[in-house]
Amino acid sequence: TIFEGLKLVQRRGPDCVIILLDSLDVVQVIQGSTLATWNSDLIQRIQSILAQENLWVLHYIPREQNEVADCMAKEVLSTR
Repeated sequence: TIFEGLKLVQRRGPDCVIILLDSLDVVQVIQGSTLATWNSDLIQRIQSILAQENLWVLHYIPREQNEVADCMAKEVLSTR
């Protein structure tokens, strides 16, 4: 999940975090650029982690174009 990935990134302490998601709704909710009110604890925790990072970028990318990110995420999860 994005939360687990962010926790991993947070431990490594990079200068910049780039996140590609295939859900435009989730991107908009995390960025706070939508009127939807998701009172999700998970969304609030994600926003809290991102607030602690110096530079982060969150982008929507259609699922068809997200194959590389999907493969990387699966690889990371399989090595745990």
